[in-house]
Amino acid sequence: GHAASSAQNPNLGRHVSQSAEPSITQSIRRQEERNTHRSPAQQTRDEDYAREYDYSSPFGDSTEPALTDREAMETELIRALISSYFDIVRESIADQVPKAVMHLLVNHSKDVVQNRLVSELYREDMFEELLYEDDAVKKEREKCERLLKTYREAAKIVGEVL
Repeated sequence: GHAASSAQNPNLGRHVSQSAEPSITQSIRRQEERNTHRSPAQQTRDEDYAREYDYSSPFGDSTEPALTDREAMETELIRALISSYFDIVRESIADQVPKAVMHLLVNHSKDVVQNRLVSELYREDMFEELLYEDDAVKKEREKCERLLKTYREAAKIVGEVL
């Protein structure tokens, strides 16, 4: 009953106060796991962004208070999540480009060529020329037909004896 339904949907067994959404610490942990599988180019790009940011106003004295440590951490988390999102989008586009090329160029070209071949080759006045059988091929085909007839007769005789 309840145990089986909880196994099928992990959110069913949660208490109302427990969120199904990942917490900030889970998001940070996931980002750290992703960073271990980065390409050298991605690591270099991440290192460029890894420097400490000055969150104060570029206009000198600001009337706004400086960011608290929590706000700075949340801002950095948002930056990391946005960066991760863009990485996902980049990978998605990289996966879709070859598919789009196939769909728009290759399949279209194949259809155009096939239509042209059909219109050029399926003309009655060309059938005799296109279906012409070379004399050597004709002799080989006739020889094979005679052998096949002989083999069938032999199989019939063997079948009668057994």
